Amino acid sequence: MIVLQCNNLTKSYGADNIFENVSFAVRQGDKAGLVGPNGVGKSTLIKVIVGDELVDKGVVTLGKGVRVGYLPQSTSMLEGEKPLMDYVLEEYSDLLRLRQEIKKYQKKMALPEVYNDSKKLEMVMGSYSSFVELYEREGGYSFESKIRGVLIGLGFGEEDFNRNLSTFSGGQKTRISLARILIRNPELLILDEPTNYLDLKAVEWLEGYLANYTGAILLVSHDRYFLDQVTNVTFELKGSGIESYPGNYSRYLILKEQRQESYKREYAKQQDYIQHQEEYIRKYKAGIKSKQARGRQSILNRLERLDKPEEYNKRAAIEFRVETGTGEKVLEATNLSMEYPGKLLFKGIDINIWKGEKVALIGDNGTGKTTLLKMLAGKISGMGEIRFGSRVKTAYFTQEHEDLNLENTVLEELWLDPKMTANEVRSVLGRFLFSGDSVEKRAGSLSGGERSRLMLAKLFLQNANLLILDEPTNHLDIDTREVLEDALLEFQGNLFFVSHDRYFINKLATRVMELEDGKIHEYLGDFDYYKWKKREIQLDEEARLEKNKPLIKKTSKSKQDKPRDKAIPLAEIEMEIEVLEEKLTELGEKLGDTNLYNNPQEVKRCTEEYKKIEEELAELYAQWEARIE
Repeated sequence: MIVLQCNNLTKSYGADNIFENVSFAVRQGDKAGLVGPNGVGKSTLIKVIVGDELVDKGVVTLGKGVRVGYLPQSTSMLEGEKPLMDYVLEEYSDLLRLRQEIKKYQKKMALPEVYNDSKKLEMVMGSYSSFVELYEREGGYSFESKIRGVLIGLGFGEEDFNRNLSTFSGGQKTRISLARILIRNPELLILDEPTNYLDLKAVEWLEGYLANYTGAILLVSHDRYFLDQVTNVTFELKGSGIESYPGNYSRYLILKEQRQESYKREYAKQQDYIQHQEEYIRKYKAGIKSKQARGRQSILNRLERLDKPEEYNKRAAIEFRVETGTGEKVLEATNLSMEYPGKLLFKGIDINIWKGEKVALIGDNGTGKTTLLKMLAGKISGMGEIRFGSRVKTAYFTQEHEDLNLENTVLEELWLDPKMTANEVRSVLGRFLFSGDSVEKRAGSLSGGERSRLMLAKLFLQNANLLILDEPTNHLDIDTREVLEDALLEFQGNLFFVSHDRYFINKLATRVMELEDGKIHEYLGDFDYYKWKKREIQLDEEARLEKNKPLIKKTSKSKQDKPRDKAIPLAEIEMEIEVLEEKLTELGEKLGDTNLYNNPQEVKRCTEEYKKIEEELAELYAQWEARIE
């Protein structure tokens, strides 16, 4: 079944053509990644699909009954004094109304004028059963638990549920919008950079959620690891159209290269053929073989010529030079501590970096990673001792680009060495894709990606042998991230860096340090090794707890499992109904427990028990009805 069909979409702004003749389909079960360099029009295409932008030409068609959940890259600010939980619950307003109807009919069944009138009771119980069936089918017994699980997965705590929307940051509001989109399971999710503002734990939670999502997904992301974990189809948007590849991002890279090489061969073969025919035509067009020459010319005129293979997009030419080497020990930091009023970030941390190492520092948001980097870079002071090895020269990349003078032009910001000529400065800027009039732009007017490239250009000129990098891939498109990775792989010095980009970590890190609960835990390997080792430790701990768990004696089957006595007195039936209704209430509260959603098996067990009790109650209601007739 086709969920979304796009045919010949073309979009331009004035004389600027964004994309043309874009046709593709998203089918049920597809989890499609939309990729392409910055500026190619990915977000614009998404806006066209959801109706936020008009298209110049073409048609967008949704499958019958398909609901769309859309997360834009920049969400509108949520304001007001409405609590977070109330705002998200609005997505289930139909089930909340249905719950009230069920309660209303439960009260009606207890009225003497109803249960003493068999026709009225039959009508009331019929309506009650219909409402209960619809409530169950739409997930009425688990939606509150699901909401709590989604909010916690996206980094919110119980203490946030009653906070008013106006008290949250812009990034938190984006996550709130994402939570509200996810909880109702639309048939098609369209997500534009959904991992923005998420830390590693939240990104991994979202990966698991989307990987198991039953609907179709179309998403834009620069997070290649995320794309690999979630997607099974990849669309590459280009100015001249769109190409589809089966598989995730890594598979797409392989298939794209194969496709390009095949096309180049076909193009070269056709060019050889054309050249051979043209030579024949030139040689014989006026001679005895002129008729054959005209025939060949006619064939050439009808030939559908292949377009010249597209050259690779212009990419940054990043490299980092090292003027001098270092000794074996590059950095020794001992007993580092940092505490703000009312909050201890970390205490007693030791860090050692040896020659040739590239070390990644990871951890949840708020654990102090940026603070630790700033201490090592000498930007802030704290407790402890920091010693650099002989001939070590450091350079620091700030996550928020604080080191940029926003009043300077791009040229002025980089021209800090009076010995450099204008041509030398422009040459360096050209490596980082600043050329022509762009070098005269104010740093304050640059996009996030442009500021990152300008910061990298400044880093390039420092010739440091220890680079301290705080989220260097933020705002960079995939092409530039890959160029940066290659440059850092070739870099002969040392790296100590913070990143949420797991693909980036996997490619560079020789060691991973995790900052957790104020302490450093080290893993000798890349991100995948870190994940494997963490899981191994967790399984060992679970096995230890299971081994030490006290044995529980098996008990005989409960009384309620025995066949019911048809001669049970009416008072006992009413008492049993009351007991089961209390159990139903307790289970409902349990299904609303935050922690339960982290255990799908327990959610399933509780839901099944809830259904079983409902069936028993229906039987008891029937017995009770038969007794009072």
